[in-house]
Order: sequence, then structure tokens, then C-alpha cells
Amino acid sequence: MAASLLAAAQPTQPSGLRTYGMPTHARVSLRKQRPAPLLEGGRDVRRFGGFAAGPRVPDLEVGRLDAGVSVGRGSIPGMTSTGVTRGLDHFRADIPVYMLTFGKGLSPTDLLARMGIDPDTLALRDPVGLDDEFGDTLLDEDEPVVTTGTDGVWSWAWELGGSHGLDERILRAVSHGTEAVALYYNEKPMHWFKYAVQGDIIVDFHTLEPIGPTGLDPRRLDEFMRPLGLLPGQPAPPHSVLALAENAFGLRVTPARDGEERWSGSLLPLCEREEQPH
Repeated sequence: MAASLLAAAQPTQPSGLRTYGMPTHARVSLRKQRPAPLLEGGRDVRRFGGFAAGPRVPDLEVGRLDAGVSVGRGSIPGMTSTGVTRGLDHFRADIPVYMLTFGKGLSPTDLLARMGIDPDTLALRDPVGLDDEFGDTLLDEDEPVVTTGTDGVWSWAWELGGSHGLDERILRAVSHGTEAVALYYNEKPMHWFKYAVQGDIIVDFHTLEPIGPTGLDPRRLDEFMRPLGLLPGQPAPPHSVLALAENAFGLRVTPARDGEERWSGSLLPLCEREEQPH
């Protein structure tokens, strides 16, 4: 079901679309022609998950809509009273597709091991080293290149071209003995959110259709979802899923400074993944 839903949700490719992070089936043969970089100050600001911050999101004005609610300053869901950026504001910018997997209390290397990293590819790399190592396979879907970081008590993994984090086998492994969150987006637009605890999927919903949470306890996050307009049977307001991840779990993704190395590598194909006991 997950595979068929993802296939149905893939966006069409308009002329000139930036393909950063797009799954293979949603983009034009990137092995034959890689996208031109978007340069700012002489560097590519959209390459490599977790390495370069995208364009800054302007502060919201009083009365504008965020998460589908028009209110005064200080009460806009998903924003602070002073317009200070939130933990996932990087993804409110122009990134057409992304896949983030968060593991609580895990180191970046532990998170990658649970996700099925190819041990021969695991290393600390800066953006130049990542490009040199993976080249035209940076956006591969079957063996996605992934970068990592840690913010607070959560480590995160950003797949540059795949969606392995949505696979329940991976999410169960990541959440074994702890908690995990998977957050996928494409510009259909569609968000897919999964929350797992101790190897069990607790809350699972997507926004391609009106909200219909499933899982072992689909109402577990109601106190955070309802104020954001994430209501059963209703369409999801813009950015409400990002705000849910921020408000319920305090999730953040902090891009690395120039030249800073992060753990990275490529994940093994899902067909080689074995179900882990829990």
C-alpha cells in the first residue's frame, strides 16, 4: 500500500523544476544530466541534506495564514510570537521533496546502522567530499545517499533521493527501545507522517487525502494536531505537519557550517532489508 500510494503521489515534472532530493521515478534521468546548482555567494545552497541552508523564510505578518489559521501576532500555529525561526523552517522553503527520519537518544552512526547503511560507504564527509564520493548517484532512490546530524535529544537522517524512512521495517528498527519520527514530503503537495515507539507504529497519516490517522493509537497526538487544524476528515493546512513535528517533539534540523563534516553514506536496497525482531 505504501509503495502504491507513493507512486500515486509523485508530482509531475514541470519545465525547470528543481530536482534536489527527488526520488528517481519523480525526476528526469539524473544520471544522464544532473541539475545545475543554485548559486548564492559562489556556492550551491540547495545541495546535500544538512549541509547548506536554503533561502530564509520571511517572517509572517500579522493576520497572514500559517497552518491555515488567521490570527494576530503571537498566536500563529507553527511560529513564535517574535517571528523567530522554528526548528524545521529550512523545509518551509523551496525544497520539492525530502525524507527525514528522526531517532530519539541515538547517535548519528547508530541511527544509520538501524536504517541499513552500507558499512563500506559510512564516513565523515563535507559537501565536497560527498560529491566526490557519490557523484551522479547522489539522488539515487534504491540506495539513497543519506546525511545526518543531531539536534537536542534527536538525531536525524536526510535521504537525498529516497524514501526508505517510510518503510515500516526501518521505522521499527529505528524506534526499538526508543521513539522515531518519519517525515516525507513531495510537492503534489503531500506530507506523510509516522510516529513509532518501541518498534510499533503509533500514529500514521498522509495529506494526499483528508486526514485519517491510523496506527496502534491514532489519537495519541490529538492535543497537538487539533490546534494546527489537523482534524479527521479535513484537508491539512499548509505547513501544519511541520508544525506538528516541532510542537509535539521539538524536532530540528540544523544545517552544517561550511566545511563541517557529517556522517554520511548510502543505504542498502530495501530488497536486502530483513525484518528485525523487537
